[in-house]
Amino acid sequence: MEPVLLKSKEGKEYDIGTMVYRIKLRGTDTGGLFSLLDFNVYPGAIGPGDHYNENCSKTIFILSGKLKIKVADEEKELAPGELVYIPKKAVHDFANPYDNPCRFLLYISPAGLENFFEEAADSNPDEFIDLLKQYQIVMVRNQ
Repeated sequence: MEPVLLKSKEGKEYDIGTMVYRIKLRGTDTGGLFSLLDFNVYPGAIGPGDHYNENCSKTIFILSGKLKIKVADEEKELAPGELVYIPKKAVHDFANPYDNPCRFLLYISPAGLENFFEEAADSNPDEFIDLLKQYQIVMVRNQ
């Protein structure tokens, strides 16, 4: 592995309408240990719905704005400097019901899920469902 130095706007950007994200570090950069994405979630944006990851944990660290996060059955508002750790198989979702964008870093361990975010950005609904299965993301229906 080689050291990686990226400036603020470096890393491929993906705009999916309600949010923009950049892949800052890939598994190929970290020996598969982790990946790191930089998200900017627009006001009024909602997440994908309740889901969990079979094979990775996530940490969300808020840089600016606020984010409503749901983990298991607990909902919290996160502000700058705050974080949430989401272990694998923990049901979670997020939203930005606030008036300002929310920027956060998403740390994924082990790496691999960054490829989902890359492929999902340009997928159609059928491809998206296949990607969920491929990357072991399980959507949970609300009761």
